[in-house]
Amino acid sequence: AITRGDIEKFYSELVKRSPAQANYAARVIRAVINFTAAKYRDVEGKKIITENPTQILSDTQTWRKIGRRKNLLRDPQIKEFWDFWENHDHLVAKRYHQLLLLTGMRGTALLTLVRSQIHDPGVTFLNKNGDDLFLPFSDLAWGLLQEVLNSHRTKWVFPGPDQRSSMGEHGMRLHRNISVVETRVNYTRHDLRRTFMTLGDEIGLSQSMIKRLAGHRTQDVTEGYIITSANTLLHATNQISEAMQNICQTP
Repeated sequence: AITRGDIEKFYSELVKRSPAQANYAARVIRAVINFTAAKYRDVEGKKIITENPTQILSDTQTWRKIGRRKNLLRDPQIKEFWDFWENHDHLVAKRYHQLLLLTGMRGTALLTLVRSQIHDPGVTFLNKNGDDLFLPFSDLAWGLLQEVLNSHRTKWVFPGPDQRSSMGEHGMRLHRNISVVETRVNYTRHDLRRTFMTLGDEIGLSQSMIKRLAGHRTQDVTEGYIITSANTLLHATNQISEAMQNICQTP
């Protein structure tokens, strides 16, 4: 059986390497044990597991606080990023990374797109809360997407080498690492999403509009009554796209 001491030792060792990974691993263990405790009972119907050993981390206030990342690309980095990918010779990887910046979509949601999700002028997808959303693409983003779709016949928008599945996280990471080495612009896919939203804020879009473009579920009661049309969203994303183009065209 896993004891409180086992969890304490496991967490203390892992936290030396990465507090974030230690928190994540402990939460996974907690979820598995909670599920097992809820599902399995003895012959009398009583719980077999009466205490989750990960509770030791809360009892001793051991959980590490992880601050929200605030990394994003500044104007010179946006230009370097765009110039690198515009000259990259792998069309699928090139357009994928440019579309991450132009749409603000989550990396996996964009990477796993299939043709049936494409509806002029944008895409449908499930956000992390399971909500079915439609996200219009700017004119520039839509053109780049069509270029990728016209380059192959598979159902995947960003197919891998065998054309039987999407490119995959590992394949895209290799291309991303090349761009980091050559440009020295270090970024994650979520940094690109953060850049998209920050630029929207800088050009004066409302917080409500940025939330909708990002696919975030609003907690505001009033905002929940506001129905934003696809044309309004399209106009907003075109504004962000135009701002990015202006940055990239700066000498």
